[in-house]
Amino acid sequence: MQTKTSLVAEVDYLQAIPNSNGGTDELLIFVSTGFVLLMQLGFAFLENGLVRKKNSYHQNFMNVASTCFEVIVWWLWGYGLAYGFNKTNDTGMAGGLGAAYAASKFGSIETNQYPIWIFQFAFCGTATTIISGGVAERATMKSFIICAIINTGLIYPIVAYWVWGGGWLMARGFQDFAGCAVVHMVGGISAFVAAWILGPRYGFEKNPEDKKTWEEI
Repeated sequence: MQTKTSLVAEVDYLQAIPNSNGGTDELLIFVSTGFVLLMQLGFAFLENGLVRKKNSYHQNFMNVASTCFEVIVWWLWGYGLAYGFNKTNDTGMAGGLGAAYAASKFGSIETNQYPIWIFQFAFCGTATTIISGGVAERATMKSFIICAIINTGLIYPIVAYWVWGGGWLMARGFQDFAGCAVVHMVGGISAFVAAWILGPRYGFEKNPEDKKTWEEI
């Protein structure tokens, strides 16, 4: 188990990464961000193969529209909850450093946070896109956007803080190098719960007697 002093030192090191070698590191982060964002394209192909032709436009537009809301929420408070490690307090449940909230005092941090901000948003958006595949042909546009806002502004940032931002799991030595827990587990569990609440897609019931007519739908 890490001490508070060693944890503060580790967080300081991680936050200093973008400026350690200047533009070279920032360029690498932006290139890596592009590769992560390519998963959005991969999910688009996957989800189009999971839905009927009449719903392919709705599925793709649902992901694009939700991303527009996600980036706003991530800017306002999502990043701050996930990476606002406060050196004066013990490791808690979410970030408490006010300067880490991009909408308030984001520019007052000495190190350049913008490369890490966009890089971490790419992971956050991926977690939410996983949910859209789980609720394919089940959710309306409005309901999924609400779900995306909750995931981006509350669920994902808290888990990211626990593992990557200086939270209690990071303090106990838990490591997640590629997002298998923070991204894919969070997105997968959220998708499972959402699909369980919504039930099977109309027209795909295994029992023919359970199939609803168009009038009932």
